[in-house]
Amino acid sequence: MKKNHAKLHDRVRHLPWREMPLEHYDRTRAHHRIEIRRLKAAAFDHLDYPDAKQALQMVRWRLDRATGELTIERIYLITSLAPGAATGPELASWIRGH
Repeated sequence: MKKNHAKLHDRVRHLPWREMPLEHYDRTRAHHRIEIRRLKAAAFDHLDYPDAKQALQMVRWRLDRATGELTIERIYLITSLAPGAATGPELASWIRGH
């Protein structure tokens, strides 16, 4: 979800993500980087978006071991998949491959 849907983006961004359980955690080392990805999901009956069933938050940390530079990125997504239709690792894999 990009900021061109300002109201929807704002609603999803301000959900109580700290209270949500972690659905998936992944740590990898590749290309002189350490990457950590954390995924959380929140179910909804109605999100003011057609067929939206869940909102997702993916937080990615990238540490460049050569320069020491740390990048933290937070992205928000919505999906029509019902809660339980896909596991956290499946969702994370789909997001990464998108």
